[in-house]
This record gives sequence, structure tokens and C-alpha cells, in this order.
Amino acid sequence: MTSPERLVVDPPERPESAEPVSIRMPVDVRSAALTIVAALAIVTVLRAAAAMIIPIVLGILISYALDPAVAWLERRHVPRSVSAAILLLALDADTCWLIYGLRFEGQAIVNKLPEAARRIRRTFEDAPPTTAAAIQQVQKAATELEKAASAAATPPRAPSGVTRVQVEAAPINITDYLLWGSIGAAAAIGQVLLVLFLVYFLLVSGDLYKRKLVKIVGPSLTKKKLTVQILADIDHQIEMFLFVEVLTSSIVAVCM
Repeated sequence: MTSPERLVVDPPERPESAEPVSIRMPVDVRSAALTIVAALAIVTVLRAAAAMIIPIVLGILISYALDPAVAWLERRHVPRSVSAAILLLALDADTCWLIYGLRFEGQAIVNKLPEAARRIRRTFEDAPPTTAAAIQQVQKAATELEKAASAAATPPRAPSGVTRVQVEAAPINITDYLLWGSIGAAAAIGQVLLVLFLVYFLLVSGDLYKRKLVKIVGPSLTKKKLTVQILADIDHQIEMFLFVEVLTSSIVAVCM
């Protein structure tokens, strides 16, 4: 008994000139809407929490800038807590000395304001007549516009038996300005103290948060190496940013 023969059919050959078929995936409107809403929510939260986020960012940047000095002192057998405190005290002292040294320049600028105002007035007085005439025409136009606005805003007559009440704006109260200025100064001092404490704790902790992050990623050696590489790249980018800022500030200071 012989076995039946099988019929083998070769698949059709694909022509060489055939173009690849592109599959178009439909855009999920719900995902796009959720992405937009999430982005708007993040922006709103960042704007509302600016008073908290800005000190944290400043503290991280300052700690990155001072960390090499703290590490150098630590290699000289100085504890990190002591070296961080010394650096922050030196930074505060230098800042206070700089502000105190600029007091004479600020006082000189304030004393020169009346003379600058007199020079501006003399410049306008000595200007050509055409300039004075143009200024007068502009003043006349402004006066006419003010009259037209006043006429358009004239309130209607009050009905009989009704007393018209006019509310006058309160005069300038210097006490309120001083109060708000004091509140702003107290808030600024609080922000500065918060930044200083944050910088100190970041410097004292050292690479503690990095080791915690590497521990969180899991026991896989590949994930740990990838996390360490990412942290090293972040450190390098922040160091380059600080270097560029210091370089540009130095160039501007030398030019000034």
C-alpha cells in the first residue's frame, strides 16, 4: 500500500518593489485629555507650593556647591557636622560683610537722586521749542480725553427724597505700609533660615539618600548600577550648571 503524495504549495513571492505597510494607531482622546489635565494640575501645584519648593531647590543647589569643600575637610579628619557648620557660618559672614560694605554705595545713590532729577528737569527746559510744543499738545490731548471720560462717567441725578452718598478713598496710611513691609521682611528671614537648615542637613547626611535610593531599587545588581549611573549623571549636570553660573557671574563682575 503506497502512501498518498502530499501537494506542497510554495507561498507567493513578495515583490521587491512593495512598500512597507504603515499601521496608523488611533489617537486616544481620553489619554490626551488626561495628560493635559495632569500637566495643568502639576503647574498649579508648583505655583501654589512655590514658597516651599523654591527653598528646597535653593538648598539642594547650595549643598551641591558646598559638598566638595565638606568632603575635602572630611578627608582631613574633620567631622561632616563640624565642617558643614563652619562653611555655612563663613558663607553667612561673607554675605553680611558684603551687604554691610555696600551701604555707602547705596547711600551715595540715594543722595544723588535729587541732583539727577534736577538734571532731567534742566534737560527738558533746555530742549528745543518743537519738543516743548509737542509735549504741550500731548498734555492738551490728555486733558481733553480726561474731560470726555469725566463727562461720560457723570452719575445720573438722584431721585427726589434720596440722599447721594460719595465714598472717598482713605488717605495713605504709612503704618499699614510699615506693617506689610515688616511681614515681608519676617517671611524673607524665615525663608533664609529654612534654606540654611536644609543645606546643613543635606551636607551632614552626605550620600545617605543615594544609598537609600540604591537600596530601594531592589537586589538586582543591574538596577543598582543603572541607579548609580543616573545619580552620577545628575551630579555632573548640576556641577556643570553651577560652574557656568559662577563663570558668567565672574565675567559680569569683572566687566562691571
